[in-house]
Amino acid sequence: MASTNLVADAARWPRFVETAVSAGFRAVCSVPMRLRDEVIGALTLLNTQSVPIDAPSVELGQALADIATIGILQQRAAHRDAVIYEQLQVTLHHRTVIEQAKGVLAELGGLQMHEAYTVLRGYARAHAVCGCPTLPGMSPRASAILMSCSALPPTSPRPEIVERVGLTLSAASRPNR
Repeated sequence: MASTNLVADAARWPRFVETAVSAGFRAVCSVPMRLRDEVIGALTLLNTQSVPIDAPSVELGQALADIATIGILQQRAAHRDAVIYEQLQVTLHHRTVIEQAKGVLAELGGLQMHEAYTVLRGYARAHAVCGCPTLPGMSPRASAILMSCSALPPTSPRPEIVERVGLTLSAASRPNR
């Protein structure tokens, strides 16, 4: 996009021309902000005089646009990396909570690790866990799971052991034997 006389080109870009002219600009030249095939916008060069823009000025504008594009794309990549890192941290934390709860269930209930996981999975599918007090040495979520599990349906492949922990398995979450 280029115009050496914005007033004369008002019909072409009415809203832009109105705003630019009211700000004191009379000429414009825009260069694309792109990296390879990805175009992210345009850099607009404005002039307060109605004069044509020369080739060296367009080349300089394009160089500035290229540098700005690289900076913007790097910032986006850094932000994307930060979001991914945060998601991985949350996932790792959740996995740690699951492993804590599995270990406690396995120890207190005399369960195999896969049975403890099945108990947790069955409970998670049947209930939403939130806002329970924390047991000493455990994360709040692991404590909530252990303290809230008594509401599960009263069926279990090993009721005498699971009952000691205060948990029961739903029929859908029973481990295969």
